[in-house]
Amino acid sequence: MNLDYGVQDSITTKIQCEEYYDGQCSTRGNSWAWREAGSDSKYDENEIELEDKTFGSVVIPLPRCVDLVKKINVVKAESIIKINGETFFLIQSSGDKHTYGPSDFNERHKQNIEIEYRVRVEYVPVESS
Repeated sequence: MNLDYGVQDSITTKIQCEEYYDGQCSTRGNSWAWREAGSDSKYDENEIELEDKTFGSVVIPLPRCVDLVKKINVVKAESIIKINGETFFLIQSSGDKHTYGPSDFNERHKQNIEIEYRVRVEYVPVESS
């Protein structure tokens, strides 16, 4: 998986997914699910943290295994990111440009932030031995 952020070099990371038997919910029934290999939960997320010259620390979550395997919206802009530890929600996207606003209603006076990034996914099947 690659994250292209502005004019910085592309950031590459590898996520390996595994199918496992999710036997924790007796009310809805047990079932097969997807998670990152070695993770305890299908809800765990990876993220990439980088430094932006204008905004400081930017943390962008990566797609979860269930989305990667089902190929659901894996290259879309993430709806929530963190900038300097503060949460921002996606307001709109146009191509690789994404506008985020502060999450706290009491901080609506803060400016919206526009950043440019793109997530690219390369699917590589792993052969079992």
